[in-house]
Amino acid sequence: MPGPSNTAVRDFAPGEPLNNLEKAGNEACCQHCGSPYNAKERRHGQFIVFSLVLFVLLAIVGNALMGQLIPGMKHPDPTLRLFSPANDIVEYEHHVFDRSRGEDKTPFQGWPSDEIDKTWQDAYIAGMLTTVDHDTAKQLPEETERLPVPGREDEYLVTLDVFHQMHCLDIVRMALYPQRYDKSFYLANGTIDYCKWLHVDHCIDQLRQALLCNSDVSVVYYKWSDVVEGIRPMVNNQHTCRNYDKVLEWAKERNVGEGDWHPSRRVIEEDNGTFSIFQGRNHALGDEGECNAI
Repeated sequence: MPGPSNTAVRDFAPGEPLNNLEKAGNEACCQHCGSPYNAKERRHGQFIVFSLVLFVLLAIVGNALMGQLIPGMKHPDPTLRLFSPANDIVEYEHHVFDRSRGEDKTPFQGWPSDEIDKTWQDAYIAGMLTTVDHDTAKQLPEETERLPVPGREDEYLVTLDVFHQMHCLDIVRMALYPQRYDKSFYLANGTIDYCKWLHVDHCIDQLRQALLCNSDVSVVYYKWSDVVEGIRPMVNNQHTCRNYDKVLEWAKERNVGEGDWHPSRRVIEEDNGTFSIFQGRNHALGDEGECNAI
């Protein structure tokens, strides 16, 4: 038979502070349950409560991140790790491409006309030159120039590259129609205008780099065509796209009017903190203008 216990057990009065229980340590007994109430068990209970709270918080964060994968909502994108002032407005959506053939054509297609020209211009001209403030400019991966307009010297010039890419595609488009646009590099005598050719060549390679950089992995599928009696690629496939309208709206809000500035001017910050605008020579040098413009 085990001997009598040497542990002193006492009851605690209702309302007695719990720290009295901690002081008593293993000598304390809960008057309601009759079990030892010691600090070790109390810490164990606290750990369980803390773990449950942490689990709930992680579940909430996880659900929020998963919710961001819904089309039309923002979600983490490793391509946005490089700072851009427009990163925060990027949204994603599922989009089915047009086939760009037959009856399934876009407003950008067709023999050139004033209406088609306007469609192209409305899609990118407003984004060709925009500004950001001083604090934003300090976060850019590379330095950029101030806006050389009196009173606006603390704004900084930027262009989101998608608009430069659209400009390049439009240059290539216009080069196909020498009778309408002054973008053809063929002269009347059959020779080549090197500077105009250089601009088109530049644009083609800029688009090549953009395509490789973005590396769209959306799947083109194939179907049998009774018309040609052969298997044909179906390019009217699904893609996950960034919302271009959002990006264009961002640019429109920060647009610098074409007549508001000139590229031959530059802001000079003086030692006393004031600004002056340096007037350089015009970048357009006659027939060599295209060579210098790029």
